[in-house]
Amino acid sequence: MALGRERTARIADVLAVALAISLPWSVSLTWIFFGLWLLALVPTLNVAGLRRVVATPAGGLPVLFWMLGLVGVYTVGSVFHVLLVAAIVLFLIGLVSGRRAVV
Repeated sequence: MALGRERTARIADVLAVALAISLPWSVSLTWIFFGLWLLALVPTLNVAGLRRVVATPAGGLPVLFWMLGLVGVYTVGSVFHVLLVAAIVLFLIGLVSGRRAVV
């Protein structure tokens, strides 16, 4: 039995709500709802529209930052976080000292 696009989108919405409700109580149930939500969401995606949105800075930068965070968490680990803290500290020192950076 084939589900229509609207019905699949409705199921994805219900699963997203179930995922949000399950967050405080169960990690396993949250991952199950997340997987089911992805399975329900994928057939409803408009790939051309998604590509157009991600090509803009407002749509692409969050995806880029998420991917950088994912890479940092799974491959580099704490080294990435140490470098990030060092960069923030150096930025704040430069900001407080009032000197302009030479680019």
